[in-house]
Amino acid sequence: MGHAVIILLVATIAAYLILSITLGAAALWGREELKRILARGIWLAVALHTALLIARWVDSGHFPAANTFETMMLFSWILAAAYAIMQTMFQNYSLGMFVSPLAVLGLSFAFFTTNKASGLVPILKSKWLYFHVPFAFTAYAFFTLAFVSALAYFLKEYFLKVKRAPSRLKLPALDWLDTMSYRFVSMGFPLLTIAIVTGAIWSMNVDDAFWIWNPKQTWSFILWVVYGVYLHTRAVRGMRGRGTNIVLILGFVVMLITFLGVNFLSKDMHSAFFN
Repeated sequence: MGHAVIILLVATIAAYLILSITLGAAALWGREELKRILARGIWLAVALHTALLIARWVDSGHFPAANTFETMMLFSWILAAAYAIMQTMFQNYSLGMFVSPLAVLGLSFAFFTTNKASGLVPILKSKWLYFHVPFAFTAYAFFTLAFVSALAYFLKEYFLKVKRAPSRLKLPALDWLDTMSYRFVSMGFPLLTIAIVTGAIWSMNVDDAFWIWNPKQTWSFILWVVYGVYLHTRAVRGMRGRGTNIVLILGFVVMLITFLGVNFLSKDMHSAFFN
């Protein structure tokens, strides 16, 4: 790993960590204006993260998705960038104190894995890498944001129920959190669908079959069904609140299994992303 990559990795982790601490402190102190100012710091962290990705791409000579280090680095960047865009669009800064620690966690996980730059294994040398991976990771990022909104929903609900919330901590209204969760899933679900389709086409080139029900494909289908059920209950049945947010918690668990868990059990091309 080049020196530039090491320096940028440490700087990026530090930026997200500082953001996590300061946003949390501002929220607990009830300093809303300070929180809004600090929350914009996510763009600085994303800029450092972007430089890190570019440096790694230059250092390795390929799209950064060849091992666990690069995969976690790429996913964390998409998560942070997606949140930064959503924060700017909706002008609400309350979820940054939850998202920034997730970026720290993802990059820290990457830091302690094999980070030596190496060439792409033959199975990943495909044009479909540039379609399948970004769509899948962006879908995962939106599902993670939906999970964060669901957690904030249950935290807010608990504080309202027991009437013992930290006096200065302000979380968004339950309806707003519920609506944001729905928006995040509405953006992530079509991206997951595209990822599954492009993955099936890629599978045809590798295994001579669009669908072989390997662990990754099976869990991707389960994930698609879970979020499909969520969207159906919201859009068709009109269900809202606690029940649908529980589905989002379940969906996040299934997403973790799909994204991380099965890659260490499977021997197909997806295991190449986590070697």
